[in-house]
Amino acid sequence: MAWLERHRKKLSRGRTVVVAGAVCFGCSLTNDLGDLSSGSAGASGDAATGGTAGAGGGAGSAGTGGVVDSGTGAAAGSDSGTDAPLVCEQGETRCGDECVTVASDVGHCGGCNAACTAPPGGTSVCVAGRCDFVCGSLLRCGEVCVDGDVDPTSCGGCGNVCTGVEFGDPECTSGSCSARCDAGFDFCDGRCVDLQGDPDHCGVCDNACSTGRVCALGMCADSCPAGLVACSGACVDPSVSPLHCGGCGVRCTSPPNGAAACVAGTCGVTCDTGFTDCAGACVDENVDPAHCGGCGNTCDPPAQGTASCVGAECTNTCNAGFARCADRCVNLNSNPSHCGGCDQACDTTELCSQAQCNAACTGGLTACSGFCVDTTSDPDHCGGCDVGCAQPTNGMAVCATGTCGIACNGGLTDCGGACVDTANDPSSCGSCTTVCSPPSNGTATCTGGMCGGACGPGFSLCGTDCVDLQTSVAHCGSCGMGCTGGEVCSNSQCTLACGAGEQNCGGSCVDTQSDTSHCGACGNPCTNPNGSTSCSGGACLFSCSAGWASCDADATNGCEQDVGSDPSHCGACGNVCPPSASECRDGNCVPAPITVSTAFFHTCASRPSGAIACWGRNLVGQLGNGTTTESHVPVAVVGFTDSVQPATKTYDAWASSCGLHASGQASCWGHREHGQLGDGSGNGGNTPTKKTVVNLADAVQLSAGDDHVCAVRRTGSVACWGDKGHGRLGNGTTSGYSDVPLTVPGITSAIQVSAGDRHTCVVLATGGVLGWGDRGRGRVGDGSTSSNALVPVAVPGIANAAQVSAGREHTCVVLLDGTARCWGNNDDDRIGDGSSTSGDQLTPAVVSGLTDAVQIAAGAQHTCAVRQGGGVVCWGRRSDGRVGNGGSTSGTSPTPVAVSILTDAVSVDAGDRHTCAATLGSAVFCWGHGTDGKLGDGATSSRTEPVQVVMLPP
Repeated sequence: MAWLERHRKKLSRGRTVVVAGAVCFGCSLTNDLGDLSSGSAGASGDAATGGTAGAGGGAGSAGTGGVVDSGTGAAAGSDSGTDAPLVCEQGETRCGDECVTVASDVGHCGGCNAACTAPPGGTSVCVAGRCDFVCGSLLRCGEVCVDGDVDPTSCGGCGNVCTGVEFGDPECTSGSCSARCDAGFDFCDGRCVDLQGDPDHCGVCDNACSTGRVCALGMCADSCPAGLVACSGACVDPSVSPLHCGGCGVRCTSPPNGAAACVAGTCGVTCDTGFTDCAGACVDENVDPAHCGGCGNTCDPPAQGTASCVGAECTNTCNAGFARCADRCVNLNSNPSHCGGCDQACDTTELCSQAQCNAACTGGLTACSGFCVDTTSDPDHCGGCDVGCAQPTNGMAVCATGTCGIACNGGLTDCGGACVDTANDPSSCGSCTTVCSPPSNGTATCTGGMCGGACGPGFSLCGTDCVDLQTSVAHCGSCGMGCTGGEVCSNSQCTLACGAGEQNCGGSCVDTQSDTSHCGACGNPCTNPNGSTSCSGGACLFSCSAGWASCDADATNGCEQDVGSDPSHCGACGNVCPPSASECRDGNCVPAPITVSTAFFHTCASRPSGAIACWGRNLVGQLGNGTTTESHVPVAVVGFTDSVQPATKTYDAWASSCGLHASGQASCWGHREHGQLGDGSGNGGNTPTKKTVVNLADAVQLSAGDDHVCAVRRTGSVACWGDKGHGRLGNGTTSGYSDVPLTVPGITSAIQVSAGDRHTCVVLATGGVLGWGDRGRGRVGDGSTSSNALVPVAVPGIANAAQVSAGREHTCVVLLDGTARCWGNNDDDRIGDGSSTSGDQLTPAVVSGLTDAVQIAAGAQHTCAVRQGGGVVCWGRRSDGRVGNGGSTSGTSPTPVAVSILTDAVSVDAGDRHTCAATLGSAVFCWGHGTDGKLGDGATSSRTEPVQVVMLPP
């Protein structure tokens, strides 16, 4: 019964079994089979079990499906569970459980399971057993269906290729070729141009700049703006321009599905949305089998199949006639392990023929290595067993009438057994036999079936040649821009051809080894404003003038250091003057000049040692020596050792004083009724020793007024504290006081400030003057006497101020040209314009006869100035001898008069009724009203001429 077990397996798969001439379709052989040897008629079976009867057959058990062993038996029973024999009509072929016409069936074209496939847009057809396709409303161009209205490879007709353009992609619109330009480019005259920099299309298409002009940011101009470089008439930024990336003429190449980009002078690409930059190529990681889901992630194709990428995942597609079983492509018609379906294996003694397990091959097939194959069409056995056809790249092997061939993937062409993209392959461009020749300094390209060229880095395509636009005489700066005879091309510009050892610098041939204007290279001048220069061997040499030296070892800036006056390099590099002689004059360290500040009843002066000395009335501790005892000679302010400048100015007996430390901090002492000490401790009482001003560590200059103080910070801003009355703090308020510094709004470039009695003025770095506070008598200088200026206002007509001084009711300024201007109350002729007219001067008036002033001081009713050379002049009220000329003490001096004795003054300050000046030798001289010992000569008498202050601390 071995045969029974063997056929039981076949029947369990629903296959047809032939047993001793009998046929059973879909039946199940069991032990209930009738006796097949007796030849007696089988009894009628039960309709429910499908029993049959046949004449001349042996009797079978009733109702168990007896089988007739003679071909003449007629079926007597039937039911729905019994399969009839599958018999195909003429012209049909049995494929599995169906009969098909292999001459026209697209699922079995030319053979079972040989399914036809069509390209996108097409419909499969089977004609005479061979697969084909139709394109319907589309154009059929070779093996693809294309839309001639939009397809740039067949625009308006097959083979009509829209050629590529630089910095753009070919485009087909309504059957006509155009281009889609990259970002930043526009289509003009058949090419993509940069309207921001193309001199032939500047701003708009066909707007050409005239000869000698350039295109800058879409506008024709005579030269490029700062930061841009002229390249062939275009103003470009070589750090970002893809036309001139890193230098003139260095063009970046645009890849398919992307645009050329230039980043920091290096070429790169910017890919279209949905595409990724993989080593300069823009790919779709969702469908590209070479970069599936990530750059470099390649999908490997199976035998008899192709690899593909779907949704960023690798998958395989089997060739026609093959099916995918697990991870392999198999022929279900002939594979005994997968006969008619995956994993449907034939017995070891059987073959698979036309998708059926049989003892022998049928239908003209040949047994080859256990497979039933059609040697006329099987690519693995083409023309004979084991005669395999080579599998091409980008296609599949085919066998036709026993001869090997290939079928290429869509869009590719069979060129001698290789599948070639004739639209883009430079070795078969447009046709299998057309080989593109590479240009010099470049590589051959093929775009849309048309030959072209891609240039190497630093080269541009001009015609069929790749040239260096920076050096090519025939294409200097741009294609076709040739230099004339005798010229060479350098940096994309035609220039003179210079002799040996010379370079063309700005149209002149120079020897850069010796030319001081082009030393070592064009445009590299030897500069030394403080000495002489020479050029030797392409290197700058220099010698220094007296008082100058090179201290930074930098040959490019020559003698940069002033050793004649810089205390950090006095006389020689690195020679620092000590504190006791902190000023440098003519290369020698000398004691620094002192400064002096006068108030109503007392005076203070800084000393070379950093001390501050004060003398005069001391009712509220304004002398700062820890007492309230009056002193007719100078006494040192307690704890002050690093003074830069004193500041005191009051017009009543209740006074305070301040001093500026070298660190930028400030300290104040004396009366604090209005918070003018600035230490944040309120507004009551007196302090005879210094208090640190809070929130001020970067002051460079101080000025004390009547109940308020102001400072210039290193940043150029101004801060004030004390009485807010009349808006003298400049912060927009008039009520109360501030015992801490408040920033004056809107000032960022102050170089000097002066506080008067109820107003304040400041000089800006621009030379302008601002004022604020009480406008009475015109002291602010803005032409008005009404209300208060609560914030800074400009003084008209002043544009070159060097120093300003705010007095009691008038203000004066020294200009850079040595002349002076004053405004405000002109009673007592304190304005100095010679008019002898009392009243208000609302705008600046010229001080008569003063042309060499270097510093000015406005007091209560008189004014003084230091002249170049050290002389001092004063004008205004003469009482008490305050003009210092030794003359009459009655009346006024409407114009400047010389102060006696003084010839080397460095600074002057005018108080209420007395004046003091500091000299080059660190001495102090005072004159005028002497009550309370404020002249410092040890007496209390008034003086009409300067007397020297005695017993000054060092």
